[in-house]
Amino acid sequence: MVHTVMLDLRRQEINARDAQEQHIAARLALGEKVVGIKLGGALIPSQNGSKNYQTIFGYLTDAMQRDGEVKIAEFAWPRVEPEVVFKLAKDIDQHITLEKAPSYVEAITVGAEILDYRSKNPDPFVEEAIADNAGASGFALAPWVDPAVLHQNLKATIHENDSLMREAPVSAIFGNPWKAVVALSTIMQENSTTLPAGSILFSSSATDGLEMRSGNIYRVEIQLLGSIELKAI
Repeated sequence: MVHTVMLDLRRQEINARDAQEQHIAARLALGEKVVGIKLGGALIPSQNGSKNYQTIFGYLTDAMQRDGEVKIAEFAWPRVEPEVVFKLAKDIDQHITLEKAPSYVEAITVGAEILDYRSKNPDPFVEEAIADNAGASGFALAPWVDPAVLHQNLKATIHENDSLMREAPVSAIFGNPWKAVVALSTIMQENSTTLPAGSILFSSSATDGLEMRSGNIYRVEIQLLGSIELKAI
């Protein structure tokens, strides 16, 4: 029975990946450019009801970047998340070790990812998440800083109209945010593809996403990495 469940999952994932590739192909046809990748986690089926997650990725394009404002009407159900963002110093196309990860990174910053799905499901199954390009719908970046400042005791927060709404250490990202670079390298090797130097990598979120509502101001911050303010309109 377990084998059958995994076969069904694999079929669904293949169909979802086709949808994701068609999605990004349509964006490229409109003149958008892929600027990076975001990582995330999505539920995989479980026979005992336990929550098991699979690391997935979505494409980020230049048209997804926001600067100061987010038009809520452009999204189905936008949520904002705080993430560590890496700017690659070298191409990544095969598995690298955690020890070598810093040598592949030119700079880091805090990123606000705007996550969006067709349904109001904060914890989608893997096929839904992949088909929706892993929820990658928008992002914003703070100024770049030296990667040396990144360590796992830093705190990530989201404020809504100056009220603290979400808080977590960046160690919530894979246990160590640098492991996001390793996870990316594994994905690149498994998919026989390359994320080139100069691209950005969103690490996956330290906190749960916070729903964005029109008229509110959101501040996403990670200690030492910077902060981003977005007005929902």
